[in-house]
Amino acid sequence: MPDLNPAPRGGRNRSACDLCRHRKHLEYSWPGGDRSSHRASFCSAIFHYTGSHFDLDDFFHQVAESYRSRYGIEEKKQAISQWPDKRLVKNCIEYYDRKGLYSVFPIVDIRVIRELLDAGVLDDPSKASPVANKACLVAFTALIAQLHRHSPMFAHAKPDTYVRAVLSLLPDLFMEEADVRTLETFIILTIYIPPTGQSYPAEMMLAAAVRILYKLGGHRQRDPNQDGGNHNHYHIRSLFWLSYWMDKEMSLRACREPMINDASCDLELPSTYVSQSSTYQFLQAPLSSDILLYPSDLRLALIKSKIYRLLHSDSSRTQPESTKMQRILELDQELSALESSFPAHCQPHVFATPDCPLYAFHDLSMRGVTLHLDYYYCVKRIHEASAACSTQYSFSSGMELSYQTSRCIAGTCAKKHRHLYLDPLARSEPITAFLLNKRAVFAPRREVPSPDNPACVDAV
Repeated sequence: MPDLNPAPRGGRNRSACDLCRHRKHLEYSWPGGDRSSHRASFCSAIFHYTGSHFDLDDFFHQVAESYRSRYGIEEKKQAISQWPDKRLVKNCIEYYDRKGLYSVFPIVDIRVIRELLDAGVLDDPSKASPVANKACLVAFTALIAQLHRHSPMFAHAKPDTYVRAVLSLLPDLFMEEADVRTLETFIILTIYIPPTGQSYPAEMMLAAAVRILYKLGGHRQRDPNQDGGNHNHYHIRSLFWLSYWMDKEMSLRACREPMINDASCDLELPSTYVSQSSTYQFLQAPLSSDILLYPSDLRLALIKSKIYRLLHSDSSRTQPESTKMQRILELDQELSALESSFPAHCQPHVFATPDCPLYAFHDLSMRGVTLHLDYYYCVKRIHEASAACSTQYSFSSGMELSYQTSRCIAGTCAKKHRHLYLDPLARSEPITAFLLNKRAVFAPRREVPSPDNPACVDAV
């Protein structure tokens, strides 16, 4: 069972949680990681320019020891399971509905879970009701209370303990006949767990969700006139796209085969999905459950799927260099075409210029920032593929571009974070970025020549 409580929230042991989480993100991000195809060239470059081997594990060990010597360390408390108060569950349901959060996280059918709460699913543990009904309500409460923990109504919630309670129900969940509530539970757990640094359990939750999606037919469109039985197929398709987005993110980041096979799915975007030419997906505005946004652009998720399959899969690595370069060119053109379809003043490259005013970042929603980060991550993953076979200490132009892109990402984060410090109320913004999207790439300045456009370099 994943350890969701590495340290008490706000306690002195918090560094342990932060370090674990940071290492997990780096493992999937930086070119010196064990999963990186550029590890050899990156490490040789470090040695060439510094005369030393860069040992990240030793670095983290020294950081941890330094922290312990200054602040000491508390014994880790035993994680406990706890069921949320019924009033807290009701508050989460009302908050989710009132704020239109279905637009970003379509994780539950709000009408159904409200009916389940009113029916007393949480009142009597012995009541003959599917375990999934209770698990879904509790997991939903944990996620909303965690994402919006700065709201006064959730100040005393203990979401980690609620998730532990849901995890204790997993044996029964797996033995029950899976339905939409089971699917919702596994998807919520997939969203909740990664920020704790536990990527593998999150992948297991997503794997279960994908199998249920296929069983319920969520990977296929359905004729509107076709009888859907007791299931809301629109909602199931919304859950499919949320799972698709997470699956392609995990696949590209970990360089592992995706769980969802594009060839077996209908990949037509939802009819209520936001238009790519709309500013609504970039700028701060009240949410509406009638328009699907998701945490980032689904069109980028489709491109990520192609990036992995054409450039980073095992089969793609055996392709001749000319084929790789052609694929890089085509994917770069597809990504550029998508960016050009965005509103002119919201396009990522506009924010990477030195003269971009700070108020422009102030206007971006967290969803808008996440979309920009995703765009630059795609640029990086496309162009670093050109250096996959290199073992020398020099970097190809594609690798250099990917590193400059990483600096653009850092600059975007820095400017948005500066806005958050200036305007603390922005932390309560209803769109919360999925933490898998936080990028961290180590790129020593002196190993990469300055580009013609210094905007990205100056951003850091």
